[in-house]
Amino acid sequence: MRHESSDLATAPHAPPVLDASTAPDAPPVLCPPTAPHAPPVLGAAVRGDLGPGHVIAGRYELRSRLGAGGMGSVWRALDHAVEEEVAVKVLLADWSNEPVMVARFRRELRLARKISHPSVCRVFDLGEADGLRFLTMELIEGQTLRALLAEGPLDPRRALSILQQVASGLAAAHDQGIIHRDLKPENVLVRRDGRAIVADFGLARGVLAQPSIVGSIAGTPSYMSPEQLRGEPLGPTSDIFALGILGFELLTGRSPFGAGAPATVMSAILRDAPQRLEAPALPEGAARALDELLARALRKRPEERFPSAGSFEAALGAVLADLCRAIDGATATAKTLPSGRPSLSSTLSPTMDATSPGVRLSLAAMDSTSPGGRPLPSPRRRWRGAAAAAALVLGLGAVTWRAGDGGQAAFERATPPGQQALDVESIPPEPTRPSIVVMPFDNLTEEASWDGLGQSAAEAILGGLYTMPQVLALGAARSGDPVAEAKRRGAAWVVTGTLQRVGEDLRLAAQLRATGGPVAGEPIEIDGAPQELPRLLDVLRDRALDEVRLVWRDHHRRERAARGTSDAAARAKLLLYYKMIGPAPRPQHHAEGKRLLDEALAADAGYVPALAERAYLQSLHAYVQNEPSLYTSALDDLDRALSRAPDDPQARVMRCRVLQVKRQAGDHATDADNQAALEACEAARHADPGSADVLVAFARLYDDTCETDLANGFAEQALELDRSLSGRVLRQRVMLAVQEGKWEIADRMSLRLVAFEQEQRALGARGISRRMGVLPAPGAHLLRAAVLLRQDRLDEARAELEEELAADMGAKADGPFEAASIRGLLRIARQKGEPADARLAKRLAALERQLQEGAAKNPHVAASVAGAYQWTDPEAALAWLGRMGAPSSFKEAFHRALAYRMAGNDAAARAALGARAPAERWEQACATWLGSQLSL
Repeated sequence: MRHESSDLATAPHAPPVLDASTAPDAPPVLCPPTAPHAPPVLGAAVRGDLGPGHVIAGRYELRSRLGAGGMGSVWRALDHAVEEEVAVKVLLADWSNEPVMVARFRRELRLARKISHPSVCRVFDLGEADGLRFLTMELIEGQTLRALLAEGPLDPRRALSILQQVASGLAAAHDQGIIHRDLKPENVLVRRDGRAIVADFGLARGVLAQPSIVGSIAGTPSYMSPEQLRGEPLGPTSDIFALGILGFELLTGRSPFGAGAPATVMSAILRDAPQRLEAPALPEGAARALDELLARALRKRPEERFPSAGSFEAALGAVLADLCRAIDGATATAKTLPSGRPSLSSTLSPTMDATSPGVRLSLAAMDSTSPGGRPLPSPRRRWRGAAAAAALVLGLGAVTWRAGDGGQAAFERATPPGQQALDVESIPPEPTRPSIVVMPFDNLTEEASWDGLGQSAAEAILGGLYTMPQVLALGAARSGDPVAEAKRRGAAWVVTGTLQRVGEDLRLAAQLRATGGPVAGEPIEIDGAPQELPRLLDVLRDRALDEVRLVWRDHHRRERAARGTSDAAARAKLLLYYKMIGPAPRPQHHAEGKRLLDEALAADAGYVPALAERAYLQSLHAYVQNEPSLYTSALDDLDRALSRAPDDPQARVMRCRVLQVKRQAGDHATDADNQAALEACEAARHADPGSADVLVAFARLYDDTCETDLANGFAEQALELDRSLSGRVLRQRVMLAVQEGKWEIADRMSLRLVAFEQEQRALGARGISRRMGVLPAPGAHLLRAAVLLRQDRLDEARAELEEELAADMGAKADGPFEAASIRGLLRIARQKGEPADARLAKRLAALERQLQEGAAKNPHVAASVAGAYQWTDPEAALAWLGRMGAPSSFKEAFHRALAYRMAGNDAAARAALGARAPAERWEQACATWLGSQLSL
């Protein structure tokens, strides 16, 4: 309702953190992420019983309890200093003055801060307020592994993926000389996207300064190693024993040392051999290899186990690669097994579709819905959609004043570098989940002190890939021939890299390669000072993920094109369509694109991929040309596609998107329109849980109906799946923060926005946004300037406005953004008592003449200008609002009222809002929301 861009927020999730003594049946945790750095903890809280609404340290408002135990409790809380949610672990008052417990809290903070890995929970800071001691930490939406196991047996593929991720996180701890000492399902958290994270380092110890730790028995007996039970010295191999128990339980649902009282299990751990692994759903060879791997991890003598979690992970990766090859070779045979016996493809195979019963069950178990059945994303960083009149009042919408094709030349390359012609015979008959091997980087610095960084770089990329459900990420040991090694393991792609010195800086260079052909992606080079390594690794992870997403998308398109029809002519037309549009269709593609798709469907009327693509192309044209009848044509195509393939992910996603755009484009949307779109998007989310497009649609639908917490949650989830949306997301964050006067957030978000846009501009045609089909949009420096202007930082604002002008002129653009930038510069000159720049004043006069001519033909132009002006010259925005005619719908009245509100005229905003009485429930909700803003 208040914006139209697919704006989603950032930051990798971290898990909810539960106390070590949290009960196994603790409820699922719905937790959003926090800022990537730790907030300081200052001030004092009023002492009282903890409960929702209680404020700790003057800033952490408790929202709901996530877990509790004998030593304390964990709460979801709102950090009012940054308006973000965090987890707060509070030590019980009885323990707050106990030196041992205080030392444990401090140790948890100190050790957890040393580990930077996507599969390890981050702890922020330790605070004390009026007798309460507490830790602050990140949050995500998820549940403990214990809660997940309690729901029933896991799909073997999922079980092995979780085990691999836990091993990877534990390896990062071991690399820092830290042993966990209390690894168990209660201390592993599983996000909704399937990523597993190791939490609670309260019992962890550092071992860098000493080879082992001697101490009292601490931990959970049924997951302790024999030496831990005896109180002997501990090293990383003690965690390996717990990892072996965890792996066995993931695959079988039971402990390898049986059930019973704790004393019985402890006795078995000390004296009995572990049970042998029985996994009938796995191929015999894979089951045997896993049995041997777990048996080694569970040996009584520490020196006979894997020496560290890194070596366990490498061995597990080799088993998984062999398993994938075995399944690929057995797929055809498995499909012919007698009825009553599950086939491999339905129980484990990477070719299993996300809608298969086993996967659907696990996804449903992790879904969270409101009492009304509405999907509830994590209510992460809270924001409301910024004001926009049909995406124009903010000046960032669909009416654009940029000449040309908006950068379409960057999209003309038909295929990524190294892409071969389509070999139909090589396409499998079923959808595949391709695997990718990430090799340790080669150290070319000739400095042995950097040898460990090669493995850290690979782990950073692996951690990112674990969040991408479309591929199977595999770690590897160093190899003289990485491509041959990846091919041996059955992988489609391999990532290789090097570490180099460039003067005093380090350079991380990476390349994605296809095992069956040449280079598959653009080269990656990241330079920086050694002290910037955490940032460099983050950038490396993001850029590598960008490349994998792009290559996977082309792989997926071509695979669908080949599988969807046996008619060569139909297939050829669809591939020509893909070649023409590049990463995404644009308005200028409509005529030729529709011709190609019509011809494909003339050859095969039931060609599902072509039906879905034509539906999307038609809906795009309907939106741009304001032709509502084309939405009906698009939905007809999707109905035909779904009648042939009811669970086809692409058709489901397209139906969600078409209904969302249709609802957004209309001026008289009904509650029934909202419900139809929401139901279509929920079906799409189940069909394709990894689709960022579905999450974008949810975010827009909920924002259009002023359900801003839901919109925010879906937006943040979408951004994690597609970084190309960062620019749009951060724009919305800045707009909202300015709208609500939250200057700290506005300052931080606008800096990030400018940094992202500068990165994309520097990369040019190689930037992720352009390569994913997201056209560059103006306004980053303008919004940054708006934040600075409202803080009287005039010189900084002037520099940003000059940057905006340079960007606009470089794009040969004119219109609202350029005019708004000039008005901002002239306003700064007035405030500083300087003479106006005559050249700028002349240019502004010429621009405004053009804009006035446009507004005479299209009233939306006036809204667009007012929206841009409100950031740099709110008084000038009011004159343009006066050019708009009377609102013809509640939606129009609401947009007008928002614009007046942003321009500082609340009386006019109330009058505009009262011009059209709300009738639908969503209209009433939006009127209530804006009314609350006007009463502030």
